[in-house]
Amino acid sequence: MPRIWLSIQRSYPFPSSLYNLCLITTVRAPLSMKEAMTRAFSLVDNDLLRHSSKSEWIPLLHNICYVHCALNFRTRFNQAGWDLPTLTSFTNVELTSAFQVVAREFALSDQSALRLEPTRRNSTVSNETNIRQLSWSAIRYTLSELIYGAKALSEYDQRAISNIIDFWIQPGSVKKDFEYSKIKYRIPAVFFGQQTKLNQLLQALESLSSHQFDVPEACHLHPTFEANLGRRINFIFVLKFFS
Repeated sequence: MPRIWLSIQRSYPFPSSLYNLCLITTVRAPLSMKEAMTRAFSLVDNDLLRHSSKSEWIPLLHNICYVHCALNFRTRFNQAGWDLPTLTSFTNVELTSAFQVVAREFALSDQSALRLEPTRRNSTVSNETNIRQLSWSAIRYTLSELIYGAKALSEYDQRAISNIIDFWIQPGSVKKDFEYSKIKYRIPAVFFGQQTKLNQLLQALESLSSHQFDVPEACHLHPTFEANLGRRINFIFVLKFFS
């Protein structure tokens, strides 16, 4: 039986007879930060998960997903989130680009270590200074200026993006004892395990408490009147969606 996939922009001139012959699917936007993080991390496949053996690798993938979702959910808080919230949104294009940036940086670091491995075995003194260390500043610059910062429409928005990325993309944020104190959030322990499977990571994200992220602080916002107003509007939207 022949099949064809059609991806179209909805328009009234489109023949209704074709609609009747199709199975129409709609992908809705995530309604919570927890759901958004789970959906974002589902873009990670096994190849990307095993891209590096460094202990920082899998927690960093988690942090990139958190940054992506936090930047998107700031839009829910209206003017308290962005200067122009209707024009500031991020898609899977930015998220996959961020994955590619960190994957390339980790690959360069891993390759330099492998090239020096035979030298270290034949020498009594290891030359650790020749190993290319991870450039966290390069990762942060690329994410904040070229990927996410490219959509910043004001100085305030650019500064907010840079501050959030600086907080989550640094050596201290990928450690097991790291905690985002404003919402008492820690990266799930399974992200630091050896030979962790992808489904275990997704289950850990699905088991998180939704209420923990349903606050302005989860998006690096102050609990101001404007932010809480945006939160109530978002809550009303969710109620209408499920009613």
